[in-house]
Amino acid sequence: MTSGRIDFRKNSTWTLLQTALANNAMLVELAFINVDKAFECGRRLSGVQSRSELYDAVTNNTRDLFEVLWEQLEVLSMSVPLETEDMKLTFWD
Repeated sequence: MTSGRIDFRKNSTWTLLQTALANNAMLVELAFINVDKAFECGRRLSGVQSRSELYDAVTNNTRDLFEVLWEQLEVLSMSVPLETEDMKLTFWD
């Protein structure tokens, strides 16, 4: 009887699964950052007393949010592996 052991470290599907899980974790982190930024924006807007303060609060919040989003996009784009033939999953073969 042969051993039915599978070395998952050498399996391309396992690598793809690990990458997907890591990317999902980054997306959850990004969601938490967005919630934090939304509360921060609400706090800033609650203290606004003039039109110029409103403009500054909205502009600064938008700038901060785009900086965070850009950093996360760079991290996500670096973590996505180049697609190779052995990493493709096909369900109809």
